[in-house]
Amino acid sequence: MLKNRKDFPLILLALLNIVLIVGSAFLTDWALRAPLIVSVPLGGVVGAGILFIYLTNYQCISHYHIHTPYFKGRLANDWFSLVNSLSLGVPQTMYHIHHLFHHKGNNDRRNPETNSTVDFASSYRFSKDPNVEEEFWSFTLKSVFRSEITPLYKEGVRQRRRGQIHREFVVLFVMWGLLVAVSWKNFVFFYMPLWLIGQVLNYAENYLEHHGATHTSRLDDSVSCYSPFYNWIWFNNGYHQEHHYKARVHWSQLPEVKPLMLDESQRRTVEHCHLWNLPWVRNASRAGAEQGAKPGV
Repeated sequence: MLKNRKDFPLILLALLNIVLIVGSAFLTDWALRAPLIVSVPLGGVVGAGILFIYLTNYQCISHYHIHTPYFKGRLANDWFSLVNSLSLGVPQTMYHIHHLFHHKGNNDRRNPETNSTVDFASSYRFSKDPNVEEEFWSFTLKSVFRSEITPLYKEGVRQRRRGQIHREFVVLFVMWGLLVAVSWKNFVFFYMPLWLIGQVLNYAENYLEHHGATHTSRLDDSVSCYSPFYNWIWFNNGYHQEHHYKARVHWSQLPEVKPLMLDESQRRTVEHCHLWNLPWVRNASRAGAEQGAKPGV
């Protein structure tokens, strides 16, 4: 049974992504024979939907399930992790462990003694200067190829989650085998490119949720944005500083944490969505605002 009915749309999105992934494989032969005026727009819509849910899964579906499990019983939560691994494209429990290290480190800088970070996804982990973030494009394009599976697996074993991790790997490989059997062309030229782009977009979002944060305390280690539309369509993901400060607060209640935050002049916030935290977008937006504020403009 669900703990909170507001989580139901998140579960539906996870299931929808599996339907889109498997359905696209079964429709590949038909799409290749159909007129381009039909197959290209249809493929574009399905592909965009899969990408959107990939990113939503990392940032919302899988993410919130880690901090506030959707079901009351552990068995039900383990079953959802198993199913969501198919939607996410990686074992949910491995991502769970990876993400909790992210919260332990909060995009930390490299430790001088270990020359490493606690957060496996820290933008300082592979930077040339231990005190300067890695450049955006370098971080987003390289991170998926730098995944550190072994230490995450060892941590899973330490937490006695090895069986769950193995089951999630098995069901994921079975689904991949099914996709190849149904249409290897779909798997190679549609599914895998979308999976790879989804990973890159996830690392990009992770970068932008912390880029520019000053890290002087638990109150300024993340970046928030308060656009009503962005937070409606993405389940309050804009309240990222609030989430890092109170990670176990349900996503629907994150706006209630905002009064506990520092004034926006004392921490990093951006308008619209986290995309506006890209340096060149932020600078262009600021320049436009200053231009519009000039007399006579």
